[in-house]
Amino acid sequence: MELGQLTRSGAILGADAALPPAAHPRDWAGQPGTRAPHVWVRHRGNSVSSIDLLTEDFVLLTADPRWCAAAAHLQLKTLLVGADVIFPAEQPFRDSFGTGDDGAVIVRPDGIIAWRSAPAAIPEAMLLRTVMEKIALPHG
Repeated sequence: MELGQLTRSGAILGADAALPPAAHPRDWAGQPGTRAPHVWVRHRGNSVSSIDLLTEDFVLLTADPRWCAAAAHLQLKTLLVGADVIFPAEQPFRDSFGTGDDGAVIVRPDGIIAWRSAPAAIPEAMLLRTVMEKIALPHG
């Protein structure tokens, strides 16, 4: 098994040709096109792998409630860090996923990160709708 591979596709935003084909998983830190990082988190009172929360549907993961509000009218599962899921202090969400304190990621059902917000991006429903159209529609 190889770890740290980068997947490139029209359905992944931000995995451009300038990136290497592989790197150590911890070096990717939430890079679109890579597998979502494994972190032991608390969810509904249980200790679970972050990966187990991200493999049933497209999931928006963020520590900023404005992203959840922006996603409210989309068919997109949302997990709010600090409320729905608690990351350990030694592996905070912002570092594990490379988002900063106000960013967000969307993870595909196969566990690959499809999109990560740009620094200081404004959480908007239209932005998320555009992202979802690009990452969730079939690409030929």
